[in-house]
Amino acid sequence: MRAEELPEDVIRDTLESLGIEDKITATVPVIKQMKGESEMLAAEIKRLQAKKSALESKAERLKAYVHNCMDALGMKKAGNALHSVTITKPQKIVVIENESLIPEAYQQITVSTDKAGIKKALASGDTVPGAHLQDGNSGLRIK
Repeated sequence: MRAEELPEDVIRDTLESLGIEDKITATVPVIKQMKGESEMLAAEIKRLQAKKSALESKAERLKAYVHNCMDALGMKKAGNALHSVTITKPQKIVVIENESLIPEAYQQITVSTDKAGIKKALASGDTVPGAHLQDGNSGLRIK
């Protein structure tokens, strides 16, 4: 006999005899603590990413400052025993003057599926070839 076929009161009595209610009750605070730590880490990651971005911006501004100073003085090389700075030749870059004139061989097209739009259409009764709605996994709400 499968668990789905057992009467609910039999399942409840069996789980209670195993102390499952106590285990669940003891597990909830651990889950809440982990969620709290996860939120704190997310905030710390955000703070560190902002700090990283600020440092990268400052480094780029200083690099541009050094480049401008060397350009203004006509210097191609500078430095000492620890560091060397060299102004390099400009690299070739592509400038797109009119994108509509670019041949297809040089175009990239990205296709992505709009799952939210498909879900909305299917939920409203529309048919979307190649897609259907089905039940996902059940969730667990902790209060």
